[in-house]
Formats: sequence, structure tokens, C-alpha cells
Amino acid sequence: MARERFADLDPATRPATEAYDPRQVRLAVALFGSAVLERIDDKILNDWAPEPAFAEGPGE
Repeated sequence: MARERFADLDPATRPATEAYDPRQVRLAVALFGSAVLERIDDKILNDWAPEPAFAEGPGE
């Protein structure tokens, strides 16, 4: 029901030129996932990417 009520926050149907209000971002992400963050700033998603794990051991 919440997705229907706040359908205007869905990044799939929202025009790319229409910015999200900072007060709406948390709700939009909660309802529609990280696709919302792509509309705000690509760097946010890059910060979520895990860094490669390097095993330190003999020979290194």
C-alpha cells in the first residue's frame, strides 16, 4: 500500500530531471531500493561497494 501511496517517488516512473526532496530520499530508498540513489549521486553507490579483501600471509 505504501508503494502505491508514494508511487511518485518510484525512480522507474519519475522523470530524471525531477530532483528528490532531501526529506523524501529515505522513504524512497526504503520503498524502491538503491535505484533511487543512482538518481541522486553515483558516488553513493560506489561507497557501498566492498573493497577487495587481501589475505596477508607467508610470502607477501
